[in-house]
Amino acid sequence: MTKTIAQIWKGTLDPARYSGADQPAVRELADCLEQDAEELAKELTEEAKEQFRCYCDRMNDYIALINEQAFCDGFCLGAKIVTEALTAPVQPE
Repeated sequence: MTKTIAQIWKGTLDPARYSGADQPAVRELADCLEQDAEELAKELTEEAKEQFRCYCDRMNDYIALINEQAFCDGFCLGAKIVTEALTAPVQPE
């Protein structure tokens, strides 16, 4: 099941249609991060810029992995909730 969930997340099975990128708060934060990175890059030496680029690349990879795992965990939790709802005996009131 984990492979299928990963395929859903990566979009190879069925694209994840919602990323939150259209939310104003998410867009504002992304813009601030981009602006801060540009300002920092102006102050860095070429060697430091390369280190900063490597750091950003690794952070992006890390964030992607964490997001994929969170997606998988959430999906599994949802499946457990649905299973319990469908298999639990009905309690009379």
